[in-house]
Amino acid sequence: MPHWYAPATDRRGCPIDPFRTEGEWLKAQFHAHSLRSAGELEPEVMAARYRDLGFDVLTISDHWTLTKIDAPDGLLLVPGAELMVDPVAGPMCPEFLAIGIDDVPESPSGDPANWYPYEHSTIRTFATFEDGIAFVEGFGGATVLCHPAWSGLPEGTVAAARAMHGIELWNASAHRENDRADSASVRACRRFPFVKASRAAETRFVASHGEANE
Repeated sequence: MPHWYAPATDRRGCPIDPFRTEGEWLKAQFHAHSLRSAGELEPEVMAARYRDLGFDVLTISDHWTLTKIDAPDGLLLVPGAELMVDPVAGPMCPEFLAIGIDDVPESPSGDPANWYPYEHSTIRTFATFEDGIAFVEGFGGATVLCHPAWSGLPEGTVAAARAMHGIELWNASAHRENDRADSASVRACRRFPFVKASRAAETRFVASHGEANE
């Protein structure tokens, strides 16, 4: 499977400015839930809705569930899920997007004390961010730390996730509940190859190369 992310620097080690790099700009949503976890629409209906809204790419990232459907014409579906790791610097289990995977592990490395039934699946955890990243990279995929401010993640947890490929800054729940993005984590963005911002009807994705959307 091809890598779904680009390096943060070129071969000389220089940072890449995506706005000055040739490439095709795509409108994408990588954090979207269907009725198979925390969403409100059947996955087929949701995919068609995103297609009709002009999106080029969609990942149905249900919680610990790999939702696979036939893509509607005109939309690229990238398989993925929202996964978790054991607490790092606080009581919250951090969540991350696993983009471009072909499977969800039944017995990851995390503490079963943090596992629980959820909707149509069982939430499980990896022991560390590194374990989760290694699992996703085994498929050639990418990882994105989810809604750090909305989840109340301490800065130490965000710092521990610096090996992830991206960080989500704008989340629909954060926008709905406090009318702001996860801007409290902006200062941590320099640690990540790209940042991601999403809400229900629009996604802005700033990558380290020319693949992005607006």
